[in-house]
Order: sequence, then C-alpha cells, then structure tokens
Amino acid sequence: MRRMFDFIDHSNNQVNQEKLLVLLTCLPESLQKLYCCTIISSTEKTDSLPLIVFLLECLKQLGNIIGDGPMFPCALTILKPLLIEHSLENYALALFRETYSDISWFIAKPQLCDRFFIEESFSWEALIDMECQRISEENDLQLFAASISLARIYQAQHRLDRYSYKEKQNSLPSVKSEKIYLAIMNIFNPILRIVVFSTLLDMNNPLIFVGEQRDELQDEMIGLMYSLIPDLPLLTLTFLFIRCNRARLVFPELFREMSTIIGRKLNEAAENRPNDEQEAAFLALRQLHNRDLANYLSEFARKINNLSDLLHFNSTTFYRYFRDTSVFQSCNMSLLSVMYLVELTFDIQNLPINIKKDPDQVCSSFITVFRQLWTQLPRSAKVMTSEIATLITNYLPTLKEPDISSVIKCISKCVSIDKRAIPVIKQWLKYQMDENLEDFAQYAALELIINGSDIPNLIDTVKTMFHTNNCFRVIFVADRLFNSPLVDSTIVRRILVELQQNVRYASKVSVWLNRKDTLKLLLNLEVQQLILNAHRQDRLSIRPFLLMINGCSKDLQIYLLRHLCAFMNKKLQIPNSIEEEYVAIVVKWIIERLIQDETRKHILVNLYQYIFTLLHNQRFPRIQKAIVNALDAIFAHVNQYKRKVFMQDNIKTKLTNTSSSVTYVTV
Repeated sequence: MRRMFDFIDHSNNQVNQEKLLVLLTCLPESLQKLYCCTIISSTEKTDSLPLIVFLLECLKQLGNIIGDGPMFPCALTILKPLLIEHSLENYALALFRETYSDISWFIAKPQLCDRFFIEESFSWEALIDMECQRISEENDLQLFAASISLARIYQAQHRLDRYSYKEKQNSLPSVKSEKIYLAIMNIFNPILRIVVFSTLLDMNNPLIFVGEQRDELQDEMIGLMYSLIPDLPLLTLTFLFIRCNRARLVFPELFREMSTIIGRKLNEAAENRPNDEQEAAFLALRQLHNRDLANYLSEFARKINNLSDLLHFNSTTFYRYFRDTSVFQSCNMSLLSVMYLVELTFDIQNLPINIKKDPDQVCSSFITVFRQLWTQLPRSAKVMTSEIATLITNYLPTLKEPDISSVIKCISKCVSIDKRAIPVIKQWLKYQMDENLEDFAQYAALELIINGSDIPNLIDTVKTMFHTNNCFRVIFVADRLFNSPLVDSTIVRRILVELQQNVRYASKVSVWLNRKDTLKLLLNLEVQQLILNAHRQDRLSIRPFLLMINGCSKDLQIYLLRHLCAFMNKKLQIPNSIEEEYVAIVVKWIIERLIQDETRKHILVNLYQYIFTLLHNQRFPRIQKAIVNALDAIFAHVNQYKRKVFMQDNIKTKLTNTSSSVTYVTV
C-alpha cells in the first residue's frame, strides 16, 4: 500500500490553499468535496492524490465553464505558476491556442493575458519537441504530465490543421500514438497508470488510440483497478471508479462487483455519524445514477442526520420558518411555492436510481450513449468495437423502432470489426427467428463468415437476406467478404450464386480483388454458367460473374495472363464452343475493367499485347467480336488516363495494325 502512494508530494500543503479552493469552483459540485479531501486538505498519505491530477481536471473543465470569453485567459494566467511547476504549461498553451486561433486581440491588450500564451514565436513543433524530451525522463509524474500534454498538443494541432486531410481522420497517425503509448507503458505507479489510461482513452476528435491498442489499454486499466480495489481506501477507490465509469458498458459484471465493494466500504463504521471522507464519496457516487449502488447509497443516506445540509438544500431553514410562523399572508404564497419545489428536488434527484426506468427512457439513454461512441469513430472508416457491440447486446431486447433501424443502418457501414467484438456479436445469432431483430443476426452471420467462424449454417442466415430485401448489407461488405483470407471458399461460392440470381443486387457489387482463390472461383463459375445455359432450350442472355469485380492486384493480373495463355493452348480447339465464349467474356472484362488500374501499367501492357494477338486469330470470331466491342465501349467513354494507356508506343502499334483484321470480324 505504501509503494502505491509513494508519488504523493506533501509540498501541496505549502501551496496557497485559498487559490486551490477557488479552483474547486471549476469542477462539478458533486466532485468538489472529493477533490478537496483527497488533494487540497488531505494529510493522510494513504488516501491522497497528487496535485497534478487536480490541475488536469481543472484544465479540462475550464473551457466548458468559461467558454472563449476573456475570463478564460485570466484563469490560465492565474494557474500558470502551478502549471509550470507540474509541467502542464504546454497542455494549457495548446488549449489556449486551439480556443483562440487569432491572438491579435490579446496582443493589442496584453494586460488580459500572460505573455507566455501569446508569444509570436509560437510553434507546435517546438512544443512537441519539448514534451518528447520530457518523455525520456524516468519519473512517473513527469511521464504522466508529458504523455497527456503531448496527446493534447497533437489533438489541438490536428483540429486546427484544415489542410492535412481531404476528409479529417478521427484518430492520430500511428507514429504519434506510438510515442504516447511507449511513454505511458513506462509509468509504474498503478494509480497514475489507471488515471493516464482513462484520460487518454477519453480523448476524442481525434482518438489517441484505436483498434487493438485501445482495447489492450482498456483491458489493463480495468484489470488493474479490479485487482487494487480490495486494498484501496474509500476516497481513492471512489475517484478511480468515477474516472473509469465509462468502461462499465464493456465490463458490466466487473463493475457490478466493484460497486458492491465500494458500497460496503461506504457504509463501514458509519453507524454513528459518517465522516467527511464518506460524505465526499457519497456525493461523488450519487451523480453516476448507478443502479448497482442505489441500495448502498440509500442505506448511507439514512445514517446522515442533516442530509439536506450535505446536499445544500434548505429543509432545516424551512422547518424553522414553519415552526415560528402562525399566519401566512397572501404575499407568502410565492415563497411557499418555491419552498415546496425545492423540497421536491431531493426526491427527484433520487428517482433515477430508485425506480425502474420506463422502456422509452431506456431506449433514449441507449441512443444517446450509442451516438456518442459512434461519432468518436473515424468518419471514413467506422469500426465495430467491443464497446459498441457490448452496449448493443445489453440493450437489444428493449429496443424499438425506429431505434432498431437507426442502429443497424449505422453498424452496417462498419468497414471492419475488432477481434474482441466477435464473441460479443455471436450472441446476436439467437435473434435469427425474431422478426424485429433478425437484421442483427444477419449482420453477425456475415461478420463471423468473414472472420472464418466454423459455426454451422451461418450461410442459411445470410441467404435470408436475399428474401427480406436486406441484401444491400452483403453489397457493403462484399470487398471484405471476397478478399478475406479466413473465409471459406465454399461459402463465398454460395453467396456469389445467390447474388447472380438477384441481378438487381449483383449489378451494384464492385470489388477490387486481391485473393486468388476468389478469382479462381469466379472463373470456374463463368464456365459452369455457360455450360448450364448451353443445355437450355431457351438460351438466356447471361450476366458474367466477373462484372462484380472492377479490378485486381498485380499478382492476379499475372495469373490472368498465364491462365488465358494456358487455356488457349490446351482447351480452346473448336470454334463457336463454350470455351471460346468463356475466353471472350474474360477478355472483354479485362479490357473494360482492368484498364482503370493506373498503378499496374506494365502488367496492363502485357495483357493487352496478348489480347491483340487474339484479335488477329480469325478462327475465333466470338473473341474478335468481344475485343472490338470492348474497345468500342472504351473509346466511347475515354478519359485522359485511358487515352495514355492506348497511346503507349507498343499499344499504339497494335491498334494501328488491327484495322485490316477488324474487317473480318462478324458483327
């Protein structure tokens, strides 16, 4: 226990107490007594926190309370000596520069702001260099301040840089986040480690950490807190529980257990009169509206003699007024009404944790939290996180329309899924027979297939999408489905066949392919489709499977070239055969689709050189016709890049020499 609190510097007692007490007004009222007991007036080393934690919380709240008026720079000016002492001055500077991108007004009136915040030589890179140097320190408090300050600087720089991205990414580049990650991994004090993790995980726009790295930090943060809870004093435990409360969505069972431990500690030795520390914890925990704590908070409230005084209500004043007043004049009616409303306030504040919520209220609170989590994800690359998956799982049975439609519409746009979310969404499969929630079962089945799950009959759940007009979800994940190295090819085949039978959906699939197994599957399906159609009495005009592919990787282009050469040499012997029709389809697709791939010019040239040799082979008129029609389609809608491809010397020569051959093609 002693080592856990070795970071505490009791020089806090030498700091101007009045200044710190004034700063308390920056914090929510429910937390003021908690911070006062653990930081400002604490003399007990085993239940106190470093002043830097308090200063950090003040900086986070200042902008929200004061806004961008002149009081904000005044407050920062007052705080400056403390911020410099605790290495948070660059955090404050980043906050100031983000709030006031134009500082000309302060330069004209320097008396309103400390010169430190309006230096004309200001440079983001200089701040970053300074914090990177501080990160090299081995002191936990220094690493704590430097890592959070560096993250805040990166955050402000990102928000103000309007030209770095066409569409702003909502997460830091990995190089920057890795610097911060390496720094916080060197913080050894468990309490500081939990606080720095929670602070950085709460930062958004942009997110500091994403994906597996974010999950790893959240896992360690909650695991560390859970292991410490039995030995932590009440105030420190309360502080950490509130700081990490947002993770309750992902770890509901662990938080339920921790709530029980906190509730018991809160009521320990409070039989007579609760002490200040217990009252501080009580006030702080009430604002969470945590149902798991409700009984413990109610039990504690009954032990407090003057609860209204603690909660800053005026019940005792009202009591004396009623006791000493025998006649109420009409002018007192307004006063009596106000008194009555204030008395009701206490009961109203306790209602959320003591009554069962109306289903509509439950849905409303879910949607609010869901939207908060959703907007924090990168705009152009939404990811199904374990946090979002767990939130949906917990509330899914209570959701109603249109919330169900809103949520499924959002998650269907996810371009990937975190590994930790996979076992969570597996629970949604039980809704496949639920008319209202079957969309979630279909989503889960698709994601599980993409990630290589061996759960039987997943394809049957996916196939229901083709009969419930939900096939657009298959279209959206088609790129991942066809390219995933984990997916079973037999399942991909069945999905391709289903798509092909629904031309309305197949025509909207457009995938850039890099998986050879899928390309082989498509080519095989083309042959099978031609064979089946040949045996029909009423031959249909069939749409090639390959039209679902709009391009492919360099390796696959090489494979296509070799495949065509081998096929022509071994299998294509008879004109007007299925084999000739197959080559015609593949060649036409290559001309019309692969030419769009500007980054593979060399392979494109090789492919087209081979295709032009086929154009001169009059034994196979269907192939000639396919090539001519494809070229005609290309030149009818030619763009600058396509013109460049055809004007390359070797291609231009081939085109010039084709004019005489084309006259022999039967059109």
